[in-house]
Amino acid sequence: MMRMAMTSPNVLRNQRPDWLAPYNFFLFPLLSGVDGYPLGFDKTNFKFITPAESDRKKWNTLKGINLLDGRTYQISMIPDPKQKKVFPDSFQVILNQYLGKAEVKSLGPDGKLCTSETEGLLGRAWIVARSLIPVGKETDRHWEQGEDPSMLDPKI
Repeated sequence: MMRMAMTSPNVLRNQRPDWLAPYNFFLFPLLSGVDGYPLGFDKTNFKFITPAESDRKKWNTLKGINLLDGRTYQISMIPDPKQKKVFPDSFQVILNQYLGKAEVKSLGPDGKLCTSETEGLLGRAWIVARSLIPVGKETDRHWEQGEDPSMLDPKI
């Protein structure tokens, strides 16, 4: 489960539960892709959050809300065969999924793209820029500095 913060009242204008006030924390469980969603839902139509709880033993009693339809569901720490509850992935499952992903920013020792089975010292992947497009994010700061003469004349 990931702990997140409600940073302002505008973050969740619609379907915000009563227990989630601005600047409060909530949990965003990473649900199992196999049997973690209630019947009829998948990751495209189910965004589930629960009140923050640091005691893992109490997670079985947590009830949360699907932000997309406002319905309440309970968490189950074991898969629910009737799929009426939500089932989050364990840390072990999430870690194994992470370890099985290919490293997209690196090359294997043979100079080819990495796969999940690549072993050895990784090298840097080369990126070749075909053309440069100026973005224009840099600006002349002396206009916002006010009456500071050193910003107008670099000799001062």
